[in-house]
Amino acid sequence: MAEQFAKAWEGFAAGEWQNDVNVRDFIQKNYTPYEGDESFLVSEGTEATNTLWAKVMEGIKQENSTHAPVDFDTSVISTITSHDAGYINKDLETIVGLQTEAPLKRAIIPNGGIRMLKVRAKLMIANLIHKLRKSSLSTAKRTMLAFSMFTLLTS
Repeated sequence: MAEQFAKAWEGFAAGEWQNDVNVRDFIQKNYTPYEGDESFLVSEGTEATNTLWAKVMEGIKQENSTHAPVDFDTSVISTITSHDAGYINKDLETIVGLQTEAPLKRAIIPNGGIRMLKVRAKLMIANLIHKLRKSSLSTAKRTMLAFSMFTLLTS
């Protein structure tokens, strides 16, 4: 495996991490402490950074107003390799690596993400119930459907 990735690993100190998943070994072999001051943090940001941040903030404002995530990927359980590289705006980005393939799109993470998924599902069902109330379905059918969805979510 080391031969296959030799070019990608140029500049890194060799170690066990090259033959096995060993993050601890990689960090210990390749960590260099930063001994400068904080002046690199006080920048106003590049034009690209500010544009990207403004785009992210649009989604954050939407999430804050709805109290729910913008979107969910319900088709796959999240792993470290489950999603393609994600971008906010590919042409402006230097670093790639959103959790999913779209900004603020949440993945289903078995440990800790289930509660967020239930919140979003409840909001979607509440919206559906609101639409059903305006539809031509009889009251009995609407009530039965709403009760069925609520029971499904709370079980």
